[in-house]
Amino acid sequence: MTGLSWQWGGMAEEAIVHEYNVAKVPDNLTDEEAALVEPTAVAVYACDRGGISAGNSVLIAGAGPIGLLTLLAARAAGATTLFVSDLNDARLKLAQEAVPGVIPINPKRENVGDVVRDQTEGKVGCDVAIECVGNEHALKACVDAVRKQGVVVQTGLHPHENPLDWFSVTFKDIEVRGSWCYPTWYWPRVMNLIASGALPAGRAVTNRITLDTAVKDGFDALLDPAGTNLKILIDLAA
Repeated sequence: MTGLSWQWGGMAEEAIVHEYNVAKVPDNLTDEEAALVEPTAVAVYACDRGGISAGNSVLIAGAGPIGLLTLLAARAAGATTLFVSDLNDARLKLAQEAVPGVIPINPKRENVGDVVRDQTEGKVGCDVAIECVGNEHALKACVDAVRKQGVVVQTGLHPHENPLDWFSVTFKDIEVRGSWCYPTWYWPRVMNLIASGALPAGRAVTNRITLDTAVKDGFDALLDPAGTNLKILIDLAA
């Protein structure tokens, strides 16, 4: 994976990569949409790992850029009831604007599992819960919110060990699955999803900046705890 398990990243004019790392961008995909293929592939793979299918109810823990793209990917996969949890109200609002009908949950004010159970058929919990934060509380909320024999997908990267309630995992007969990046052959499929309009990844973009202001208006802006930005694109032609 270029930029992950390979030394070259994307903040350069040129990069040398293997042939299998290159995928032709279709004519009906804009440059801006092409710039979103990589993070969108992470989201699509997470939904695949969860086995999301038509009519499912899904919780996404985390309303950051990956969380928002995963909401869009879950909707594209056929999920009809979507929940998103985040401590940041600004990001919850962005998620509601990008994915109409999503049910927002702020864990500071509400118990995630209780809200999910209250709004799922039979009050049993959601079919799939995907953790997109790398936070132990978010993962525990996913285990709590998912129904018996449901699936929890771990996408966020945890910086340390996480003491999970394994009795709940056993008692509820659930599956906990990891989701590491995506397979290299996912890009053509993801490009087609975006180009067709089935997965409108552009909704995750909250600002467009120039290369000379990338630090101040890009990296620093994303470090702002207010969290008013999600995905910031650099326009290299500007």
